[in-house]
Amino acid sequence: IGVSIGCAFGPIDGATVDDLILKADLALYQAKDAGRGCARYFSSELQSEQEDRIRLESDLRSAIASKGFHLVFQPLVNAKTQKLVGFEALIRWNHPQRGLVPPNDFIPVAEEAGLMPVIGEFVIDEACRAAASWPEPITVALNISPKQIVLPNLPNVVSEALARYKLPGNRIELEVTEGVFLGDNGATLDTLKRLRAL
Repeated sequence: IGVSIGCAFGPIDGATVDDLILKADLALYQAKDAGRGCARYFSSELQSEQEDRIRLESDLRSAIASKGFHLVFQPLVNAKTQKLVGFEALIRWNHPQRGLVPPNDFIPVAEEAGLMPVIGEFVIDEACRAAASWPEPITVALNISPKQIVLPNLPNVVSEALARYKLPGNRIELEVTEGVFLGDNGATLDTLKRLRAL
C-alpha cells in the first residue's frame, strides 16, 4: 500500500471547498506523475499548466474536425546499398496561433483525452494514400500509439485503408513500442496477429 498526496491550503489557494479540492487534485496529478508515493503542493504554475492543457485539448478537437494535421515523410535508406527503401510517416500540426506543435507535446494530450483512435485513423489513411502513389517496393512506416493498438477494430481500419488505395499489405509497416507487450494482454496479441496476417 502506498500513498500520493496533493495539497492545497485555504484561503491562499482557494476560498471554497470545491476550489480547494480542484487545486488539490491538480497537485495530486503532479504527485502521481512524479512517480507516486510523494506529496506535491498546489502552485499557480500548476493551474496555468492545466489551463494550457485544457486549451490544447480543445484545439486538438478543432484540428481533428478541420483536418488540421498533415504528414511529412522521412526517407529510410538501406545502409549497405544506400538505396531508398521507404519513408516513415510523421504527423505534424501547424497550429494557427502556436505555430508548429511538436508531437511530443500533443500526442500525450491526445492519448489522455481519448483522441488517438481518430488521429491514428487519419495517419493510416494518409500514409496509405501517399504510398499508393510511390513506385513498388517503396514502403511506408508509421507509429501506432499504445492506446490505438488495444482497439479491436485497428486491423479493420488498416484493411480498409489498404483496399481503398489498392496498396499491398507488405508496403506498410506498423511500428509499436515494446510497452504494448507488458502485462498479459491477449487482446493486444490477437490484434497484432490480425495485423500481421494483412
